[in-house]
Amino acid sequence: MAQKILSETHDGNDLYRKMISPKSQKLVKITYWDCWILLVLTNDFAGNWESMIDYLKKKKGLDYGRALEGILNHIRFLHKKLDDTGLKIDDILADTDSLKRQMKKARRKILDADVMDKEKSDLMINTPHKICEKRAMRGHWNKFPVNPETYASLLEGCYKISGFYKEDQSFGLENKLSSFIERYERKTSISDRFALYRAFLTVVLEKIGMVDDSYGVIGDLYEDIFEKYFSLDHSKLAMPSQIFFLDLIELLIWEAYGFTYQKQPSFFASITSQQVPLVESILQQQWNELNQLDLEYQAEEALTMLGILYVQQQQFDEFIPCAKLMGTRHWKRITTMSEMAEQHHKYDLALAVYENCLGPGEHEKFLRDKYNKLQSKLQLRRKKIADKPDSKNAASEKPHIKPKYTEKQGQYLAFINHYRKIHGQSPAEADMQQYFKTTPSSVHQMILKLEKLGFITRIPSQPRSIEILLSQEELS
Repeated sequence: MAQKILSETHDGNDLYRKMISPKSQKLVKITYWDCWILLVLTNDFAGNWESMIDYLKKKKGLDYGRALEGILNHIRFLHKKLDDTGLKIDDILADTDSLKRQMKKARRKILDADVMDKEKSDLMINTPHKICEKRAMRGHWNKFPVNPETYASLLEGCYKISGFYKEDQSFGLENKLSSFIERYERKTSISDRFALYRAFLTVVLEKIGMVDDSYGVIGDLYEDIFEKYFSLDHSKLAMPSQIFFLDLIELLIWEAYGFTYQKQPSFFASITSQQVPLVESILQQQWNELNQLDLEYQAEEALTMLGILYVQQQQFDEFIPCAKLMGTRHWKRITTMSEMAEQHHKYDLALAVYENCLGPGEHEKFLRDKYNKLQSKLQLRRKKIADKPDSKNAASEKPHIKPKYTEKQGQYLAFINHYRKIHGQSPAEADMQQYFKTTPSSVHQMILKLEKLGFITRIPSQPRSIEILLSQEELS
């Protein structure tokens, strides 16, 4: 038996009907949001839940964002509620006469995401995005030996209560934050330092919306504190490694400003061989969970980090399965794996990474071009070896002849080679300028010269695109 609430106008959270569950015999509440979703489902998608969800997901990717994210969450929950209770859609929508007036409104609310904040259901407010992000920021802190909340409230006091920091004011804020860290890290235990640094990594993210960091000073400080944090010996903490890595990896996945990007390779390189299986399982679990929740951006971040882990730990057997998962949605993680394989003379693997990722995707053309260039480069290398006298025994019987490059050119080549091994990517010209303490013009002219001599290749105007065309033997 059903009880229906009648009214001329309705908000989505108003009660539409109460029904008895055939499975539990308990009373189930059906709201107008539920009613509108079921109207659209039956009239526009022939009752096919997946078709409706796929349609809204594509629309969400265009311009509707968070509004449709909330609606999708409500739809999934409603689908599960009907399965769990045994309620039938036809029974819920039995009063067709009164529902005809609701159809136009239902389409506007569901398909056009015409929803004001005050109209949202709890499911539209507490989305997977919001829940997972909240967990990543502070969700594991109660398991730390010293709860980072102790320092988070103090760090929040470094910021003004309201208003905005203009770009020239970011220096003063950076100085305030740096002084705070220096003051407390000098006189605290390792457990307190963990809490201090971890609090900083969250508070800065939570407050970054009120700062114009065009000069990058807050980002640079964040990068430094991130490195300090993961460099501490967490084995000395009374905290399981599982919690330490889960907390940090979730933070990295949800850190959306690129503050940790440059240091991530160093972090994953610092993981011991005993810790690799744990970190790998956490990243795989995150990838699966975030995909199931349709949090595509964060899922891709988890997959990218899995690739960085395999590269930094030289887990070559995992390159091909990882490349298959990655596809051509992003290019850098694919080129990094291929380049690492090439640096270790695993030329077939370097090609196979491209072969297994290629397919429809945003960066298919670029990655196919990289694959073709690598093929040509390796064919030329094989030809050079084949053209050498006594090529079969050349490696073992004849001393290797180094290419003719000057001492300064050799220093640049060595720096590029070493930088790629450490960071999993090529240096920017700014990195070389800083290392060699010279001018931007001098660095650029050197790059052009090395390219002209055939020692390197690069993509003009694309940062960090330098590739060395010499073997490790030719560089030694």
